[in-house]
Amino acid sequence: MLTSKIAWPRAAAALALLSLTGCMVGPKYHKPAPPVPANFKEGGAPDLGTPDIAYSDWWRVFNDLELSRLETEADAANQDIKLAMARVEQAEAGARYARSFLFPTISLGAGAPRTREAQNRPNNSNTGGRAATYNGFQLPAFLAYEVDAWGRVRRSLEAANAREQATAADLRFVRLAVEANVAMDYYSLREIDAERQVLDATVQEMQKAVDLTTNRFRQGLTSELEVKQAETLLNQTKAQAQALDVQRSQLEHAIAVLEGKAASDFSIPRGPFNGLPPAIPSGLPAELLARRPDIAEVERFVAGANAEIGVAKTAALPHISLTGIAGFESTSMTSLFSWQNGIASLAASAITPLFTGGRTKAGVDQA
Repeated sequence: MLTSKIAWPRAAAALALLSLTGCMVGPKYHKPAPPVPANFKEGGAPDLGTPDIAYSDWWRVFNDLELSRLETEADAANQDIKLAMARVEQAEAGARYARSFLFPTISLGAGAPRTREAQNRPNNSNTGGRAATYNGFQLPAFLAYEVDAWGRVRRSLEAANAREQATAADLRFVRLAVEANVAMDYYSLREIDAERQVLDATVQEMQKAVDLTTNRFRQGLTSELEVKQAETLLNQTKAQAQALDVQRSQLEHAIAVLEGKAASDFSIPRGPFNGLPPAIPSGLPAELLARRPDIAEVERFVAGANAEIGVAKTAALPHISLTGIAGFESTSMTSLFSWQNGIASLAASAITPLFTGGRTKAGVDQA
């Protein structure tokens, strides 16, 4: 009996060690390495260094305080960004859920049954052959643990971590798309402000021309046709200015939506952009492509799908688990926690599928 008591903890420790160091079924993932040419087709070697371009807050290279303010507010309030952030939190929770299977599950139960046993039941000698009614009080703790001998849990965790990283890349992609839309709409608006400034100056000059032509007509130096032509050009220019105002309002409303604000409460002061665009290097390294969030997201999904192959393959292998129970059981509450009324059990089991109708192979093929 003593040997059996010593053997069980050793067996449990051995199974737990097997769970941590056991083999992992499925292909090992290797991140793709895109080929980099030695020379450009047009001549010259590519720059293999990393350029001094910020991964975030990229709009600061324009040195525009108004744009920086709009970008910061959009990052904090845009609904698409908030949705992507929620997806990241969801994926993080999924990774924590998958990680929890590396540890045993322990639960506590309690029961207070009242039982009546028949007189002619089997093995009724303990009550003198009579019927019996008694109370029972139970306070057990249960343990369940899957021995990850083939790496099913670890592969599931690997896939969950890859999905979490993919959603983080998707968040960067959504954030970058919103920031780019804010910048494009903002500079389109500034372009309209510059055109409006030119049109305002043109309207003033055309108004002077209309006044001059009208005075000449009154003095009999020109015809009324020339006056009408000058007025028509003036009105056409004013109509162009009104069309620019409509376009500016549309861009301002679009920026308000990106900022998560009501269009009626949002406005941008008029003023053309007087700065210069930043200098862009003529040659950029090919590894910059890997910094594109959409490419990084797809690569992480590929890594997760690779891990799912291992999860599917473990379905054809034995499922090894440990189960245990420990606690107290008594017919009286006063003696429930007595050492003599302690109960304990520890068991190991293994289940191997023999016939699944092709389900296991189909799962591997699907993965």
